[in-house]
Amino acid sequence: METSRRRIFAYDFDGTLLAADSLPLFLKYAFGRWRYCLGLLACSPWLAGMKLHLLDSGKAKERLVGYFVKGLTRDELAMLGRAFAQSLLPQGVARGIRELATVSFRDDDRLLIVTASIREWVEPFFADLPFPVQIVATELEDDNGVLTGRFATPNCKGAEKWRRLLEAAPDVEQCELIAFGDSEGDRDLLSHADRAVWLS
Repeated sequence: METSRRRIFAYDFDGTLLAADSLPLFLKYAFGRWRYCLGLLACSPWLAGMKLHLLDSGKAKERLVGYFVKGLTRDELAMLGRAFAQSLLPQGVARGIRELATVSFRDDDRLLIVTASIREWVEPFFADLPFPVQIVATELEDDNGVLTGRFATPNCKGAEKWRRLLEAAPDVEQCELIAFGDSEGDRDLLSHADRAVWLS
């Protein structure tokens, strides 16, 4: 029987709608493979600390992202994000995003992408869908439009995904929540869903 409650669909991005981790793909696309490798080397102490569970993964990610984007304007990053999305949308790695366009949503359904990735390179993937999509992502700090290299929000992963969803949709507990994810970082969000879809 179809529920009379309003439905909220919450999708993870990396590994769920995009069949890859967008962070390394974007950094290689936007800054080149050699500079990407140099960035990994420069940030290796933080990345090693993350692998050894000595450092929060969000801090290591902030350091890596900041290495590349610090000093760019938000508009410059958004332009790179749009070009990146256009380069991937025709490819198989973006099949899940293309398939999303064929889903029959009701007029009162609400669709959110809840992701640890950065808004500026996630949002363009959904710009041409025939229905509104709200992006809940890790946000970057800026100073008068120039990126500082720091995060403005905690890394949107784990329990932070559920906290940010509550912030974006305060009525979620009165709605039917249908959530999609593929990794440990999605577990907390999916644990609150009325219908949880695990993708592998």
